[in-house]
Amino acid sequence: MSEASKNNAENTLAAFAIEPLHDKATLDSYLRSHPELTDELLDLALELELADIGAEDEQVTTSSAAVDAAWALFSNPATTKPTLMTEQFNMGVAKALGIKSSAIAGLRDRKVQSESLPIGFLVRLSNALESPMDAVLDYLAGSPRLPLGASFKADERPETSSKIPLEQLLRECGHTPDEINTILQSK
Repeated sequence: MSEASKNNAENTLAAFAIEPLHDKATLDSYLRSHPELTDELLDLALELELADIGAEDEQVTTSSAAVDAAWALFSNPATTKPTLMTEQFNMGVAKALGIKSSAIAGLRDRKVQSESLPIGFLVRLSNALESPMDAVLDYLAGSPRLPLGASFKADERPETSSKIPLEQLLRECGHTPDEINTILQSK
């Protein structure tokens, strides 16, 4: 096969490959026009058909209820549930609630029984954290956390203690009984 006929064959195969449809009519047209390329055209047609089937299979496998639901959550952030970060429990929140920094640290470390929080305090905490109340409750319902660096300071592996009522936490952090009443009863 000469160089000119080789280039002509490659151009013909490339032209067939970029056709929008690789159906029987298109293939027949190329076979009539280029009978010397019958084997190559049939091989190319089969290869393109298999590639199209592979592409269709990929679309079918990625289109499912689970994928659609995940995509809906990803594409619509308003439907995703916000989560709290430990960094949100800071001195600004403590001041807004009228509590000491050690008490906000106790809340951050999930030491408090969420059911012991009065609704007024929970609303103020939610507002101070700028998070929905259910996100605050979900966060506080998690297992207690060890304070950062606690394992480095201990001779043995530290363990988390059980959760305590909010009133007990405030008392342990040095709030007076009058301050505790004000904090728990504030609206």
